Amino acid sequence: MTDASGFDGFMPSLHNLEISPSTSMITTDGDVIDGHTVKISLGDGSEVFFSCTEEVLQKIFFLILKTLS
Repeated sequence: MTDASGFDGFMPSLHNLEISPSTSMITTDGDVIDGHTVKISLGDGSEVFFSCTEEVLQKIFFLILKTLS
């Protein structure tokens, strides 16, 4: 990065997004929550996996729509 407000690099394109059905998950605190597993396949061949709650998934969906519009 050249400075705090700029980006100097390559951002791979999004090739595929897979979202699992809601399932029970255990948090790091030992609580049981309902969540989704998300798999993002990028143009450079790499994949990113993470889990999130329904609320966070809705926020991510909104951000993707906002970015693409």
